[in-house]
Amino acid sequence: MYFLKKGKTDGFTLPELIIVIAILGILAAIAVPRVVKVQGKAEEKADAATITGVGTAIDLYLANEEDIDSKIQADTGDATSENFNSLITELNSKEYLKESVYKPAQKNKAFTYNPATQEVAIQETT
Repeated sequence: MYFLKKGKTDGFTLPELIIVIAILGILAAIAVPRVVKVQGKAEEKADAATITGVGTAIDLYLANEEDIDSKIQADTGDATSENFNSLITELNSKEYLKESVYKPAQKNKAFTYNPATQEVAIQETT
């Protein structure tokens, strides 16, 4: 009977397993915050790219069409997300953008459009 021989052990001892688990825990404690930080920066850059793309679409629209503010239904001269949605609808209708919905990658943020300055931005939502 092979498994009853004394002096020969297969496998790991309990202290070895505890050390390996401790090392894995330390590595996870180091890696998780870095991954979260990288994810936050990626979301910021994705939103910046969206703003740039919509800004380019506005420039193309203004170069080829009439004044954009007369076409969108701007509530006020302030920067609002409703103005942004109206802007996206108009740019889609003229095929300057391909997607009909643009949502920020960052949580608790919203894209806004200010008709007075013709600028797209991102703001905290309340």
